[in-house]
Amino acid sequence: MTPIASAWAKPAGSLETVRIGIIGCGWKGLSHIETFDALPQCRVVALSDPDESRMQEGLTKLEPGRPPARTYRDFRELLEQPDIDAVVIVTPNHWHALMAVLACEAGKHVFLEKPLTRTWNEASLILQAAQRTGRMIQGGAQGRSDVGFNAALEFIKSQEFGRPQWAHGFWYRTREPIGKVTGPQSIPANVDYNLWTGPAPLKPLMRERFHYDWHWQWDYGNGEMGNLGTHQADEIVYALGLEELPTRAMSLGGRFLWNDDGQTANMHLALLDFQGLPFLLEVRDLPDRTGVSHPASQYGRRSGNRIQYEGGYILGGRGGADVYDAEGNRIQRFPGDAGGSHQANFIEAIRQDHPSILASPIENAILSTQLTNLANLSYLAGRLATTPEIKSATAPMGQAQPSVDAFLDHLGRLGIHPDQQPITLGPWVKPKGLHSLPMTGDSSLDLLLQERSQVRARAPFNFPA
Repeated sequence: MTPIASAWAKPAGSLETVRIGIIGCGWKGLSHIETFDALPQCRVVALSDPDESRMQEGLTKLEPGRPPARTYRDFRELLEQPDIDAVVIVTPNHWHALMAVLACEAGKHVFLEKPLTRTWNEASLILQAAQRTGRMIQGGAQGRSDVGFNAALEFIKSQEFGRPQWAHGFWYRTREPIGKVTGPQSIPANVDYNLWTGPAPLKPLMRERFHYDWHWQWDYGNGEMGNLGTHQADEIVYALGLEELPTRAMSLGGRFLWNDDGQTANMHLALLDFQGLPFLLEVRDLPDRTGVSHPASQYGRRSGNRIQYEGGYILGGRGGADVYDAEGNRIQRFPGDAGGSHQANFIEAIRQDHPSILASPIENAILSTQLTNLANLSYLAGRLATTPEIKSATAPMGQAQPSVDAFLDHLGRLGIHPDQQPITLGPWVKPKGLHSLPMTGDSSLDLLLQERSQVRARAPFNFPA
């Protein structure tokens, strides 16, 4: 196999038609195959996945009547092809950063699915790769491209709504436990497990379902906070024009009710302090109460963002938004399109060779992922706490109290009482900068944070290159 060289030239051939390689052919990858291949002046010419059966399914999603896309089980072979201009990375999270770096070094532009990283330090690696190679990287959270959300933000700017006071991004849904195995499971015959594992520790498979449930194990995923929470984080960062990290962050949560092989929180609330502007970020995966299957709701919705201004608020995000006055009366509705132009925006930026038109350039989008990383770092460094301890710790952020109370009330409706089943309460984590590890006031916690967020100093694969 020819080594990938960072000295490669720009993608070969005319960019009148942008030639795309899709890396990762799971359900989201299949959606990207259909979307990109249907765009004018864009063709999906190659697919890659360590699961052979998924690549074959991906081929069925291509526009009929065109030359078939090439398939490569090893994505490095796809990156070596000079007739591929850009790649779409839709892999498990533990591959995102390293694969984006390798793609940039191979001369490819990158559409990188959220979350952009799995660990804190990976942010600087991606940014440096994009700057060093001159490649464009578009973040895959598409809320920034939603027509309704953008129209609502423009409406807010045009009216006298005053300054933003606080923001709350939330996503509530009902999931099921992933099961509990008693020993290592068999690897599906069609999967190259060594390649799938890549930069993660090569361990026996310890979950019932091979695909998707890696989200809830720390070696591969970021939990629901890094999964669905990233959408809400990105939409609020975009709406408020945030460019710096918060001065501090704290989180509380736990994995309640389920005795399974998942490790991440299924109830998680993060408090992010932007120099006095409270930003709450929350995900819940449990039903609203015992005996029902539907999730909880907030502000009459099960997902979205509330951004409160002095003269009213916006409620929504990807899929559209409503604007309300100070008395809570809806004054305008802006239907959305779920950010349907996000992929087309990436293609047009490549065709025009103008990074400035990207809807979600990596320099802006990376902040949103770092917010969810902060939430997870605080959670991982946390300790079990009772209700009085939780209320005392979160009291400095006064606007957080209604959300903390709602979080505790939700647990109570499920028969979970924090004094008998304590919640994990994380410390206030203080980021020193986008490229520096966060710190806390306790040196032992600092060591834990560093261990949890370390980019492993090891070969990027478990097999010889």
